[in-house]
Amino acid sequence: MSRDLLHAKQLVLELRERDQQASLAADAASLGMWARDANRGTLWASDKWRTMFGFTRDEPVSMDQLLQRIHPDDRTLFQERMAQATADSGEHHFEYRLLLPDGRTRWIASQGRVEFDARRRPVRTRGASVDITERKRVEQEMLRMQQEIAHVGRVSVMGQLATTLAH
Repeated sequence: MSRDLLHAKQLVLELRERDQQASLAADAASLGMWARDANRGTLWASDKWRTMFGFTRDEPVSMDQLLQRIHPDDRTLFQERMAQATADSGEHHFEYRLLLPDGRTRWIASQGRVEFDARRRPVRTRGASVDITERKRVEQEMLRMQQEIAHVGRVSVMGQLATTLAH
C-alpha cells in the first residue's frame, strides 16, 4: 500500500472519530444541528432538529417551510437576526417560538455562524438549536409567583395601615 493511500485512510478514520464525538456531544446536550447552503438554498437538519421543529426524517425542509413554523409574532425578529448575522459578525444567538402543526407552541434557542467566501458573500450558515420550552414555563411560573407575593405584601401593608388608622 502506498504512503498516500495509508495517509488518506488515516484521515478518513480521524474524520469519522471527530464526527462521532460531535454527534455524541450534540446528543448529550439535546442539540438539534442544522446547516444551510446559501448558494443552493438547501437546508440540512439532524433528526433531533427535525423532531423539535415538527418535520419528519425524510421531509425536505426549505427556508419558507421553516419560516412557516416560526410563530407569527417572532418571524420578523427571526428574519432580522439572520440578516444581521449576515451583515455583521456572522454570528447569531436568539430565542423564538415555534407554532407546530398540532397547534402547540415550543420555545427554541438557536445559535449559529455564517461562513463567508473570499468576497465576503455568505456561502453557508451552521448552527444548533435547543428546546427551552420547559425553562420558559418555569420562568413564567416564577414571575407569576413573584407578582402574587408582591400583591399579598401590598394587601398586608394596606391591612396594617387600615388597622393603624382605625385606632
